[in-house]
Amino acid sequence: MQYDRNWPVYNKKLIQRGEVNIDPELLRNWDKELKRMNRRKEGHAFEYPDGFILFLALLKVDFGFSYRKIIGLIKSISVFCPLLRKIPDYTSLFRRIQRLKLDLADSIPKSNQPLFISIDGSGLKADHGGTWLEKRFGNKKRSWIKIIFAIDVKSKRVIELSVTTDRVHENRRFRGIVRRASRKHNIDKVAADPGFDDYRNYELLHKKKIRAAIKPKNNSNPHYNWPKYNKRKLYRQKQVLLYQKYSYKTWKKKTGYNYRTLSESGFSSFKANYGDGVYSKKFKYARQEVMLKAYAYNLSH
Repeated sequence: MQYDRNWPVYNKKLIQRGEVNIDPELLRNWDKELKRMNRRKEGHAFEYPDGFILFLALLKVDFGFSYRKIIGLIKSISVFCPLLRKIPDYTSLFRRIQRLKLDLADSIPKSNQPLFISIDGSGLKADHGGTWLEKRFGNKKRSWIKIIFAIDVKSKRVIELSVTTDRVHENRRFRGIVRRASRKHNIDKVAADPGFDDYRNYELLHKKKIRAAIKPKNNSNPHYNWPKYNKRKLYRQKQVLLYQKYSYKTWKKKTGYNYRTLSESGFSSFKANYGDGVYSKKFKYARQEVMLKAYAYNLSH
């Protein structure tokens, strides 16, 4: 079946990704936000509101500007925008961006509609060596960071995420993602690949009253270690029995597992916009960079 894309709508979305919106309220509320931020603050007072710093951070991840280029751009804009009172230096901008406390829920329209999310992981290159270094010093194991996204299959937005090193298995982050996402959103169903086929994941989803669409491993034996010996494994065993009752095609349609592939397209879109690597050299900075990119990705969808 051929997919007919609505090109006018798609073109509008692509153009929207390049829009730079300077909210006048952000500049008008400059003093008000600073007063709130500096209340009961010890030490030197903040000079730039978080909203303005977030705007500059989104400029950086959207267009790939260096910190110095951002300062130069804002200086040029300030000639035509007298509301821009102060412009930070690039060192202060870097430090403030790293201290931003971001919440992906702020980048998503408020709604109480039940969500169907797909959880999956991918990798981003974290090394900064080029091909010449590999040729000169030999091929070395590349360093990667793992990103695990919970993507809404309808809006394609990132609901929650986790960033780890390449030594941590994705399954270890599943339950944390579900707990955080369920606090802020009405999660109805979760789809995931066999890498997340863990009885603890099923148990958590049952407690949260979330339906599971996790594909069991092909060699799963529903009668091994029957739940009468371990009640916690009951919910996974039921899913394995359901999986083996039907054909794979029928099971996918019944559970909605076929929508899991939308998380793959989400990763593809994310990397097409922001690259397949991170420019930050330290892990704590790379984690904040991925969060900013996901925030900007949600705003453009």
